[in-house]
Amino acid sequence: MKAILVSGLLGGLVFFLLGGLFYGFLLADFFSEHMPEGMEIIAKDPVMPLILLGDLFLGLFFAYVFDTWTRIHNFSEGAWMGLALALGFSIHYTFIYSGTTHLVETASAIVDISLSGLSGALGGGVVGHLLGKMTKT
Repeated sequence: MKAILVSGLLGGLVFFLLGGLFYGFLLADFFSEHMPEGMEIIAKDPVMPLILLGDLFLGLFFAYVFDTWTRIHNFSEGAWMGLALALGFSIHYTFIYSGTTHLVETASAIVDISLSGLSGALGGGVVGHLLGKMTKT
């Protein structure tokens, strides 16, 4: 249980930092330019504690799945499973948003799905690596 908590929380921190790097700094202008005209949907002052909680939850979810269901305990397998899970989630909600709102443009959808996959791979790799280090006997 301790390994799941520690690896999950640290993996969640990786997700949070990567999200800040990708969406808050490196590609903030790109995503601002690819919002539908006349729509101001991005919060000027994001509620960072809620974003952090969401990322910590994702890290804990990955750690639970990796340790309990899939027995992933290394970086490589964690990265591949993280990539698969993140792409699955991202493609799902992108199609749902595209089908139900006017918020998604094709270019931003492709970039967002790609960043989700990259973040999932890196975060999943960290979770898998930490689980391996903490569960060795």
